[in-house]
Amino acid sequence: MFQISFAIIIGVLAVFGIATNCLALVTIWKSEKLRSVFHLLIASLCFSDFISATISPLFAYRRYMGAKEWKLGVATCKLIWGLDFWTSYVTSMHITFFALIRLFSICRPQTFVRFTAGHAKTFIFIAWIVAGLCGCLPLVYWTGVTQNKTTAVLDNENWCRNKPTEASEWPSCTLTLPCLQHFRLYIIAAYSTFYYMPTVTMIVTTYSISWKIKKQRIARRKLVGYRTFPNKPEIKRRRKEYEITAQLMFIVGSFIVGYVPRAVYHHFTMKINDDLNTDWLFGMAAYTCMRLCESLNPIFYYLCSRKMRLETLRIFSEASYREAIGKTRNISLHVVKPRGNTQTVES
Repeated sequence: MFQISFAIIIGVLAVFGIATNCLALVTIWKSEKLRSVFHLLIASLCFSDFISATISPLFAYRRYMGAKEWKLGVATCKLIWGLDFWTSYVTSMHITFFALIRLFSICRPQTFVRFTAGHAKTFIFIAWIVAGLCGCLPLVYWTGVTQNKTTAVLDNENWCRNKPTEASEWPSCTLTLPCLQHFRLYIIAAYSTFYYMPTVTMIVTTYSISWKIKKQRIARRKLVGYRTFPNKPEIKRRRKEYEITAQLMFIVGSFIVGYVPRAVYHHFTMKINDDLNTDWLFGMAAYTCMRLCESLNPIFYYLCSRKMRLETLRIFSEASYREAIGKTRNISLHVVKPRGNTQTVES
């Protein structure tokens, strides 16, 4: 029952995540107004989440139908592990950088003007390279397809797993046994670098942005005067500040809910644990949280960005209009023109 439920949930989230991330990518790509530093970062995040949503059904297959015997080949097994860690680290780096430059734009707006789209593209390129080297390559090397055995023992640490039940078999596509100790050390270093420290940075940065906006609002109130405050420009500015704060809070909250449980699960599963049913449920719940947050991220982008909503409506309205014009022209071309002269037959 649990396997079928999780499989359905992962499938629905995969379809929804692919659709929403594609929508955001198409909007940013076609709109000339969405070329700012923040929109480029959002586009890169959407592409990362799109890849994750695409491979998520394979992970569900790995923990359910492919647990006993992985039939998709060693290359596919290595690929999904590598892409999963690659996109996770890309997301972590992007959101951390997004929060930091948002704080910088509020504290030093005159200096932030010098930060161009070219700088953002450079960061995006470096982030994908670093995440690939630190996330993709190690997992491609350490993972593989093995026969599902009843017991797996690591001599030095006495790490073992008992005979699994049908619902929680240790998947066939997994870490190879000699690499488990390396992976245990790896998650301590890598997760501290790409999950824990970025999470603390995001929380502190989000709080600092809220505190800075509140401080600036009080200063403007003293400058303009309490009787005429807030005026129309101030109301417009407050709406913009609300969008900035809400968008960042949603993105950071989504990252914490989606990625911290997964990191905790990997620490949990690397310890001595005989209850594989709990291990299976914990792992699938953590993975579902991550997929859910990645699917909802584009919704957060739209909810907190009036410009993205308007540009999406404009792009699709223009596309519908062009389609209607094209259909009208096709109909007019197929209309039979009446002949000018008709001939009569004499009796």
